[in-house]
Amino acid sequence: MDRYIKYGLFAGIICMIIMAGCKKEYTNQPTPYNSIRAFTIDYNATTKLNAIITGDSILVYWPGYKALPVSVTPEIIVSDNATVTPASGQAIDFKEGASYTVTAQDGSVAVYKLHINVLQSDPSLPEERLQVELGGTWEISGFSNLIPDTGLTKLYLIGKSGNEVNVPLNTIAYDNTTFLTTITTSPVSDAAVPTGYYKYKIVTNTRSLTSADSAIRVYARPVVSGFSPVKAGAGSTVTIMGKYFSATPGENIVLINETPAAVTAATATELKVTVPETAVTGKISVEVADYKGISDNNFIALTAGASAIEVFVGNGTNAIVDGTGTNAAIRSVNGMAYDKVTGNIYITGNGSHIIRKITPGGTVSAFAGVHAELGYSDGAGADARFYSPGGLVTDAAGNLYVADQWNNRIRKITPGGVVTTYAGSGGGGYQDGPAATAQFALPNQITIDAAGNLYVTGTTPCIRKITPDGQVSTIAGSATAALDILDGTGAAARFSNILSLTTGTDGNLYITDRYNSVSYIRKITPGGVVTTLSGAAGTGYVNGDIATAKFSTYTFGLAADGGSLYIADSFNNTIRKIQDGKVTTFAGSGLDGIFSLGTPSEAVITDPRWIIKANGAFYVWAANRILKITP
Repeated sequence: MDRYIKYGLFAGIICMIIMAGCKKEYTNQPTPYNSIRAFTIDYNATTKLNAIITGDSILVYWPGYKALPVSVTPEIIVSDNATVTPASGQAIDFKEGASYTVTAQDGSVAVYKLHINVLQSDPSLPEERLQVELGGTWEISGFSNLIPDTGLTKLYLIGKSGNEVNVPLNTIAYDNTTFLTTITTSPVSDAAVPTGYYKYKIVTNTRSLTSADSAIRVYARPVVSGFSPVKAGAGSTVTIMGKYFSATPGENIVLINETPAAVTAATATELKVTVPETAVTGKISVEVADYKGISDNNFIALTAGASAIEVFVGNGTNAIVDGTGTNAAIRSVNGMAYDKVTGNIYITGNGSHIIRKITPGGTVSAFAGVHAELGYSDGAGADARFYSPGGLVTDAAGNLYVADQWNNRIRKITPGGVVTTYAGSGGGGYQDGPAATAQFALPNQITIDAAGNLYVTGTTPCIRKITPDGQVSTIAGSATAALDILDGTGAAARFSNILSLTTGTDGNLYITDRYNSVSYIRKITPGGVVTTLSGAAGTGYVNGDIATAKFSTYTFGLAADGGSLYIADSFNNTIRKIQDGKVTTFAGSGLDGIFSLGTPSEAVITDPRWIIKANGAFYVWAANRILKITP
């Protein structure tokens, strides 16, 4: 028992000592204290930031991805019975900081300074110099440590005088792979940022960085807003309206489609150009200092070719319907021929097995075979059978010769409609010799010369000749597929993909040959000498010298008239003409769209495939119609 009393007395003495010590410390401090015990800021609706109180400082660590507010209303807790100025809940300037005075009950004062530390890395700029277009929307990549918020990140351009212009940002995108950021601006005003060289400054929340001098170049891309007149012929003056042109005529490169046009006068907003002789319909472009602007609308180049264009037969429906003029329907054509004896035109249709006749008055009727019945049989009119016949040609007596593709034969039809087999055993292959035993591989195009020799081409890349006495031989090319288009004589020459052929009035053969998606016009003499007449590497629509002129991917039909050659330039939607070493446009605007007529220069001739000269005019199949084009 004595032991417990002893321990209790000892504990009591210890407590008294502690209490005495506490009382002594309390009396040595202001009564009560003048300290800030807590300092809290609303960060958002659900989160508060607690400051760290150390010494006479209030430290607030602010996340770098949110902008510093202009002002805040802190919640402040101080010592008992003390007061604080500014008071808790009173708004203060947050960006500039503030000082707080805490006054104890006994009047003693302590001053605390508010400090804001933003937890944000310094940004970095792209290493390369930048080029952006005047008046456009800019996209600039290669930044790092930008806050992806257009409210926190700003772009400024700094001119030579030191003036800063804010360029509003539209988007800021961060790439998780490269860890870099791309900014996209809103359209930039021409007046605010004219052409020239600038420094630029990026500001992202509380951090900023300025580039070296001339780190960004603002350039002007010419703008073509219009031109007048909208259609004109060679030698005419056209005024081009727009902006950002050079006032020095020679510094503006103007192309009408792909053809250069000479600039005769220039200001920053207007150019005067002369329409070149070889101009073709298309967009007008203006290039200044490697920057190009292109018109929205097409300029119509009026050619000096055809004088009139009209629909001869066909209503645009891809069908087999007999009738006259536009009451008839013309299916996609595989071949056309003109009979000088009667004036009739004969056609074959794609996917059809019939030969159709068109009178000079435009009446369409069946001539031989049956449209929907394929086969092989000789006979008269509807008793004969064909299998997807292709090219056609007539001789001086009015006989018609047909490349009967899938029957691998050449068929002959008399003016009375009697069909016989003229050449080919029917076996698909490549074999010269007597007509009855010779072999053809899908013969698809055929022509005839003044002596009555037939010339045939098909999937075998060569030109075959059938003499009137029935002998088949190869005059140019071989059965070997071409690795390139090669000129030469006979078998030394090479062809790639012969699409059509015709006989010129000079006795030479002319063909369209397609290699690597480029069309060439080639010439073959009666002795088998092959030369490339026209066509430059690369597809296009370029008139001019035959060596530099360009054609589309597909040029199907050919027609010879005197010393001129006419080409159905299918994918350029035009009829082109070669005469005296020059390529020009004979008919068609070259525009791609819904078929429409008008003047020959303005007509939209959709995908013309075949062309023949007949009855003093040219007849062209296009858009399931046969057009009549008057020279």
